[in-house]
Amino acid sequence: MKTVYRGFTPEQLQSQYSARAAVPEHPQIFQRWRRMSVDFRALSHAELNIPYGESPREKVDLFLPSTENPPLLVFIHGGYWQAMDKGDFSFIARELVARGIAVALPGYDLCPAVTLDQIAAQVRRALLWLKLKAPEYGVDSRQMHLCGHSAGGQLIALLLAT
Repeated sequence: MKTVYRGFTPEQLQSQYSARAAVPEHPQIFQRWRRMSVDFRALSHAELNIPYGESPREKVDLFLPSTENPPLLVFIHGGYWQAMDKGDFSFIARELVARGIAVALPGYDLCPAVTLDQIAAQVRRALLWLKLKAPEYGVDSRQMHLCGHSAGGQLIALLLAT
């Protein structure tokens, strides 16, 4: 079979970029994250599915600590731009909220129903909405921090670079 890069065939290269192939137990990990997220949403002080745009997935979950005027961490979920949901990652807010940090998890539409440019525009809209609306929820919008998982990290990097 013909190699295309440093002795790799196209199939071998594809497998090198497949996180799911590299972690065969990923379905069990994702299921555990979902369970932990459901459990945390049931116990937390949260404002769920607040619309920030017109699409059904353009909603944000906001987890609030009991402290006044907390900083805000915005977490953009991953899923290869075509899977998963903000609700799958609620569990990441547990320890942050316990330490006085508000956490926002915006959702966005998925490929192939939309393009990556459209997803980036949705995330940009979510960040602007959070910046403008955070004070209404008692959150310090001057202390907004961004992070993401997988595709979410790429989206944050894209928005910071453009």
